[in-house]
Amino acid sequence: MRKIALSILLFVLLLAACSSDDSSEGTDTSNEITSVEAPQPESLFTYEFSEDDRFEFTGIDSSIDASTVLFSTKEEIKREEERSKYVIFDNKEAVNVKEISEASAEELEDRSCSRTFVSPDGKYLTFSCSMDERWFVIYDTEEQKIVHHEQELDDISLDIFGITNDMEILLENNDGNIIAIYNLETKGMKEFVIPELSGIEDDAYTDLIPADNGKKVFMHNFLRLSVLDTETGKLEEIMNVEPYQERFKDQTEGIIIDSLKVSPNGNYAFFRLDDTTSKDEIYQSINFVNMETGEITSFTDYDYQRFGTIDDNGNMILSDSEQVYLYNFDNKTNYHIPNVAVGVYTEYLTISGDGKHLLYADRIRDSEETPAYELFHLPINELDSYEAIAFNATEENTKELLGELNTNDKKNGAGIAVNPIEEDVRKMFEEKWNQSATIPFPSSFPEEVASISDHIHSDSFGQTIQLNAAEITKRNEINFSANSYPDDDRKNYCINDDLELTETIDGIDYYFYLFSNEEVELAFVKDDWCYSIEGEGFTQQEMFDIADSMETQGKRPAELPLDDVKFAGELPNKHAKISSIHVSKHGTDNYVFDVDYRGEQDELKINYEAAKSEPTYYEDEETIPVELENSLEAHYNEPNLRLFVFDGTYYYMIEADVKNDLVNELGGKDKIKDALVGVGNSLN
Repeated sequence: MRKIALSILLFVLLLAACSSDDSSEGTDTSNEITSVEAPQPESLFTYEFSEDDRFEFTGIDSSIDASTVLFSTKEEIKREEERSKYVIFDNKEAVNVKEISEASAEELEDRSCSRTFVSPDGKYLTFSCSMDERWFVIYDTEEQKIVHHEQELDDISLDIFGITNDMEILLENNDGNIIAIYNLETKGMKEFVIPELSGIEDDAYTDLIPADNGKKVFMHNFLRLSVLDTETGKLEEIMNVEPYQERFKDQTEGIIIDSLKVSPNGNYAFFRLDDTTSKDEIYQSINFVNMETGEITSFTDYDYQRFGTIDDNGNMILSDSEQVYLYNFDNKTNYHIPNVAVGVYTEYLTISGDGKHLLYADRIRDSEETPAYELFHLPINELDSYEAIAFNATEENTKELLGELNTNDKKNGAGIAVNPIEEDVRKMFEEKWNQSATIPFPSSFPEEVASISDHIHSDSFGQTIQLNAAEITKRNEINFSANSYPDDDRKNYCINDDLELTETIDGIDYYFYLFSNEEVELAFVKDDWCYSIEGEGFTQQEMFDIADSMETQGKRPAELPLDDVKFAGELPNKHAKISSIHVSKHGTDNYVFDVDYRGEQDELKINYEAAKSEPTYYEDEETIPVELENSLEAHYNEPNLRLFVFDGTYYYMIEADVKNDLVNELGGKDKIKDALVGVGNSLN
């Protein structure tokens, strides 16, 4: 069962302590520059869990003065998931939003609350927890009752993303190109069509943050960051990634905007510029925007992992792997906030708009037996009471960065040489296919068998058995796998830790569980192999009967059509090795072959696939025809470094998997293309 313990907390005392002029005397060992004692975190909510539980916080929101705190959680017990919303107000303990709903217990059963938003002053809370609360209701935290019940609009494409102190509703449409403000009293609607305001056809946004009590709405679509003034109807662009994409076009395909944060008054904003396609982070920066002056201060090579919210004074909460800090936009000073130990589970750093309260989630251990997740509150003192320390980042000269040319000269040499493959891939496939005759597979099932698909990897064997079941969604599929298991350690990839030891037969432990959604799984280890059987809608006895029917086939699933498939004879690697193989058989003659090749230095990896269906990006507009010496039909997709070849029966995909910072070292994308064409020429 779920176990939730809520700490009895006089939150009013914490709020009073933050605004009091009385400071305790003493020495803070973590901050010796002040006589003000640094406060300790207090728990607002505690969730104690057992080994079967999975729990996490999924968000924290706060009114400007932290008088109202809204947070969300996700709990999973034995694969049964429950999402909850909690609210703290009127100096009370956290309460599930369902408990302030007027819906009946029956109406609330198995439902999650949605459309939960808090007005900036904390007075109003919107939510929808039942069908009767369709579209949403408004709860007044001062009067402690529901004061408005709103039905859906005629335009069902509009949905809520915020509420103002004046009880006006902020709306967005499904297409991400219209923002509206809806007056509940007059039923008047003020709409803003983004493409008309930006002058960009099909312009749309992906993320919205309201500010200044709904007078501003910040938005971005990964490529552009803008702010809408809802009083004047003016849309102002703050950042466009196009100059960055042009600057790094030879090294990465995508620089985007993400991690947008905005102060409640809309005077300060933060965002990151990230390289989305490079494994080596060709370019990343954190950017602090003073909206009143228009100044953007950017940093690279930063040591911070968590970026929290911003208060109305331009202080942003952030952390590295160990400590929490407040960075001030105006004086560019970084302050250490003591008494917060950052760990793996520390998340959702949230500073209230007035700068007096820090909220965050973390996992602690009350005892060696009982770990717990907690929502913490930490009062924040005046900034000058904290130690100012160095900001671990390099300030960027953006004009210089975007003004200079790419100095990473390409090595325009003779190209990338292709070399013969030393290993016999056909022999490897044949040996694994033959080994399948010695693996025990299930032979009896609770429903009639419609089809069986075989899957063979370098170290595992599997089957997907389709059944002719009366039910469309249940009892129609069994998934079986046999994984090589050469040691005595229990491996999670075979026996999941949410299974329970059910029986021991002839010295073999059988782990089983019937989940609430009727999924079932049985797993056990026998003769150095770990077996797993999964399905839905089957009983425990039926699963054990399937396991009892396992027997070696004494023959292969079918004859592999290796003579019909072409494999690469040469690769752009020195001493290329086959790191993994996979073959799957669907139906009578539908086979898919996969091979991963790795070089001696791993500088250029080649992924190969042969199948009878068209591969992804084959019909892409950026896929162009190329010529091969063997006269096979071929096309090339440069953004994904993929060569496609078709021999009339099989489609072949040959992909270069290379780190972006090595593309230039290898001579650029043109040289990689030439190398892949060389691999295509060697298909035989």
